[in-house]
Amino acid sequence: MATPTTSTPPLTITENDVAIVGRLRNGYILALTVIIIMTIFCHHLTSKVIEEEIVGAEVASNLSDQITHISQIGRYAVSYYMTPQEFDLTLLGNSINNMKKSLLHIKTYIDSTQKENTAKIALRKAMRDSLLLEKRLTIFIQDSETYLTLSKRIPSTDPTAAATETLETQRALKKISDKPNQELIKLLQISLADHQENQLYEIKNLHQMQTVLTYAIVFIILLEAFFIFRPLVQKVAVSQKNLMRLALEDTLTGLKNRRAFNKDFDAYQKTLSRTNEKFVLAICDLDKFKSVNDTYGHDVGDLVLKHFGTILKRTLRPTDIVARMGGEEFAILLANTNDSTAFKILDRLRQIVEKNPCPLKGKNSPEKLKFTTSIGFAEGPIDGKEVDIDEFMKWADNALYKAKEEGRNRVINGTPKP
Repeated sequence: MATPTTSTPPLTITENDVAIVGRLRNGYILALTVIIIMTIFCHHLTSKVIEEEIVGAEVASNLSDQITHISQIGRYAVSYYMTPQEFDLTLLGNSINNMKKSLLHIKTYIDSTQKENTAKIALRKAMRDSLLLEKRLTIFIQDSETYLTLSKRIPSTDPTAAATETLETQRALKKISDKPNQELIKLLQISLADHQENQLYEIKNLHQMQTVLTYAIVFIILLEAFFIFRPLVQKVAVSQKNLMRLALEDTLTGLKNRRAFNKDFDAYQKTLSRTNEKFVLAICDLDKFKSVNDTYGHDVGDLVLKHFGTILKRTLRPTDIVARMGGEEFAILLANTNDSTAFKILDRLRQIVEKNPCPLKGKNSPEKLKFTTSIGFAEGPIDGKEVDIDEFMKWADNALYKAKEEGRNRVINGTPKP
């Protein structure tokens, strides 16, 4: 006998399989939801970082502008006082207006109750509590406007009044160009440095959160790939393999089905033009199988078919192709075999079937049920003819019919004579 062929396990889907797939599906949905939420949050953080950088840059620019405008106002005021030129007054007025605008932007920023952070709180404290910058800057702007107004005034012709006007102008000039204003610039520089430091601290924290979230997303994706995608792919691969088996396998006997047999025969046919070897196509049929079903029931009939399938797998060569074509009919393709060798192989198979009854365990049936098989076969290829499986099946089937007519339990060669 040939080496026994390992039987293929039946195709079944258990409740545990369904539960595992359900858990994997739920895990995938949960992981995907977490990734989406974290991605949105990460995007929100990125937008916030960009927004903080823009706002911080604008506030820093406004504070820097205050320093610049204070210096410009003092310089233009002194220049006009020393050598009065109309364009100095124009530049002075522009600097005052620009200083008022940038101060308004700073006040709007610190008065906003939205998006409170350390930088804004510290700047608000410097502007209104600890350094009183807002008040000092407002007074400076007022003094600058006073000097501008005095400078535009038409000088009085009265010497006493002219002296008084000059004294007022000098006092106004001193307020916007003297040492206290240098102190105001230093305070602004301190506030600017403090604001930038706090702003960088806030942005750094946001960047750290963003980095942590990014790593967390990558980690979750890796976990999802390892614990969800990989098992799902494995399940899909197993399911695909089972579907292929289901499409090409007879589930009762574990043998190939008609579709698989035709497919394998077509593949074998393509090699014949190169090898030019002989082959034999045989059809087997269980004798009086209908009476087995009628007497003992279809369950016993299935046991007989499975038993016969096992004998086929154990008796024939591994290179032979065996299939259940339907009902109690089986087909065999003996590759690289002529009709005389095939007869010996098939007759030996017939004898083994006759000597190996099917074991039964039912109460209303015998312990073993004897049965026989009739076999018809045809040799190919026929010289000068293309290989046609339907034609060979017809010749083998005719030989099987003849074996039935001659008393069953025999092997008949149905190869047409030249």
